[in-house]
Amino acid sequence: MRQRLLKLLLVVLVVLLPFFIHWVYLWVTMWPKSITLATGPVGGRHRMIMEALADEIRDQLKIEVELKDSEGSLRNLRMLEAGEIDFGLYQSGARHMIADSAKLSSTTDIRFVSNLYSEVAHWVINRDSDVGDAGDLKGKRIAVGQRDSGDSAMSRVLADHFGLTADDYETAYLDYDQVRSQFLDDSLDAAFITVGVQADIFQKLCEEGKVEFRSLENIDALVRNHISLTPYTIPKGLYQTTGRIAPEVDIHTVALKSQLLCRHELPDSLVERIAEIALSEEFMKQMQLGELFSQGTQFATAKPEFAVHFGAAHYFDPQLKPVLNSDFVEAMEGMRSFIVSLLIAGYLAWRWWVRWNVRQVEHRLDRYIRRLLEIERSQLELGESQETLKQDCRELQVLLDHVTELRQECLKDFTAHELNEDRSVDCFLEMCHALSDKINAKLTRVTLEEGFAELRQLLQEKTGTEGSPPAGDQN
Repeated sequence: MRQRLLKLLLVVLVVLLPFFIHWVYLWVTMWPKSITLATGPVGGRHRMIMEALADEIRDQLKIEVELKDSEGSLRNLRMLEAGEIDFGLYQSGARHMIADSAKLSSTTDIRFVSNLYSEVAHWVINRDSDVGDAGDLKGKRIAVGQRDSGDSAMSRVLADHFGLTADDYETAYLDYDQVRSQFLDDSLDAAFITVGVQADIFQKLCEEGKVEFRSLENIDALVRNHISLTPYTIPKGLYQTTGRIAPEVDIHTVALKSQLLCRHELPDSLVERIAEIALSEEFMKQMQLGELFSQGTQFATAKPEFAVHFGAAHYFDPQLKPVLNSDFVEAMEGMRSFIVSLLIAGYLAWRWWVRWNVRQVEHRLDRYIRRLLEIERSQLELGESQETLKQDCRELQVLLDHVTELRQECLKDFTAHELNEDRSVDCFLEMCHALSDKINAKLTRVTLEEGFAELRQLLQEKTGTEGSPPAGDQN
C-alpha cells in the first residue's frame, strides 16, 4: 500500500512539474501594472524627456505610467534606491561631486539603461553686474540649482575649479524660473547651470538679453580630475541667431552624460522594450537627441556609472539574450529552490510516516507481547510440585500450544516486508522461540519426573514396600 502511494505521488509531481515551471516563469517575468518615472526641474531637459517617454510607454506598452516630481539627479538616486520610482534620469558623476556622498553610497539596486544626451555646464553672468572673471565672483550671489539636483553637484565642482569656498559667495538654491526672474530684477549676479543645450531656460534668458555666457579655463585639468566630464563647445549663436547673437562667441566648457537609470528588480523584457522606445529614431528626433542619433550605441553605452541592466544589455547586443536572460535564470533559481524544498519536505513527511507506521506496529505488537508475558508467568509455577506433575504436564502442553498459536497469528498479521524490515517483529518471534524452548525443556523434565514417579510406584506395588528387597534374598 505504501509503495503504491509513493508511486502515485511521484506520478502527480511529474505531471504537475511542467505546469509549475511555466507558472513560475510567468510570475517572475510578469510586467507590473504601472510604473513611476521621475521628472525634474521645470524648464529642464529631464522633465521634457521623461514626460514624452511616459506618453510613448502608455501608447505602445499599454501600461499605466505615473510621473513624480523631482529636484534632479541626486533626488532621483535616492528615490530609485528607496523603490519610490522605477525610472529616472541622472547626471553622471553627480554623487561623487558632493561632500556628503556617503549618504548615496548604497546604490546596489540601481541599474544603467542608456545615455540619452549630454548635460553641459554653463557659467552665466548678469550683464549688469561687474563680474569680469572668476576672481570677481567673490561676494556675489550665485545660483547653484536646487538641492539634490545635478546642478548643485556640478556647481560645487565649478566653484572648486575657480578656487571659491562656500564662504566666498552667497549660495542661491533656485529653480530655473526663479533664476530667470532674479536675473531680470538684478538680484542675481551669476549662475551655474548644467543642463541639455535644448532646455527652454537658455532661450528665455537670451531673448531678454540679461545674461552672458563665459568659457571655462583650464578645461583639461578639470576633465583630468573628474573622469565623468568631457570637453564640450557651445557654438556661437546656438541659443539665438537673430538680433543679439547668443552666445556671441564659441563657449568652451565641459559636459557629462544624462543617464537613464532604473531599478534592478524590473523584468528584463520591460526594460528592453523601454530602451527600444527611448532609443528609437522617432523618439530621438522628437527630443532632439543629436549625439545619440549620430553616434548610436557608442554614445548610449559610454561610461556607465552603474551596472547595466540585463534588459538594456539584451537591446544593445541581442546575442547576449540567450546567455544573460536573467528572468529565465531567476525563474530557474526560484524553481530549483522550490523543488529542493519540496523534496526535503517530502523526505521529512516520508520519515514521519514511516515512524508513525513503526509506532502503529509497536502498538500491534504490544498485544502479542502482553499475551506472551502472561504465558511465561503461567509456566513459572508449573512443574514444581511432585503431587501435580500430571496436571502440570498437561498445562505446559497447553501453554506450548498457545505460544505456537500466538506465533502463527503474528505471522499472519504482519506482511513479509514488515517481517524483513522491522526488527521489533523479529525480536518478538525470537522471544516466542525462546519461550517455546523453555516450556519444552520444562515439559521434558516434568515428563521424566512423572515417568520416574510411576516407575517407583510400580516397584512399590510389586514388592509391597517401598525400597524392600525380594523375599528370596532375605537370608
